[in-house]
Amino acid sequence: MRKSKFTDQEIEVALSKIEKGTSIEDTCKKMGVTLATVYNWKKKFQAANNPVPSNKTKELEEENFRLRQLVANLSLEKLDLITLLQKKSK
Repeated sequence: MRKSKFTDQEIEVALSKIEKGTSIEDTCKKMGVTLATVYNWKKKFQAANNPVPSNKTKELEEENFRLRQLVANLSLEKLDLITLLQKKSK
């Protein structure tokens, strides 16, 4: 595989400019690369900067959903108990 003529730092600067609003086409023209190259860079560097793989993210989202449901159920039970205690004290 051929070594890139751009350093990782140059690529990161270009990608950060794109994130800030510079068009991808302008970046491609200035750097002399194709759209496919920029998209490959984005995929490579986003994967490197994302500490949690996508399948792990999905698992965490599912666990988060289950825990939120659990908290909601416990809150409802607590509300029912408070209501019951208030009725008994009257």
